Amino acid sequence: MIAEYNYITGLVEVLDVKSTIDIALKLHPEIRKIVVTIDGTQTGLAQRKLVHAVAEQEEYKDVEFVYLFMRRQRDFIRKSNTD
Repeated sequence: MIAEYNYITGLVEVLDVKSTIDIALKLHPEIRKIVVTIDGTQTGLAQRKLVHAVAEQEEYKDVEFVYLFMRRQRDFIRKSNTD
């Protein structure tokens, strides 16, 4: 497929969502809400599914997960400055 093309590189992103949430809760056990920012890219939507799958686990039943959909990075910056 791409073997005949030169100078093509790629990157695989692997997120450890559960460990990230666990360390956040260990460092800040008072946390009751986690805000997840995503964008409309395929990567962003796939990452939302990963977070949602972890958030549905019984051990996180006392934590509210809020998903903020941001179309552009500047939307996130603007939203964070107003909250």
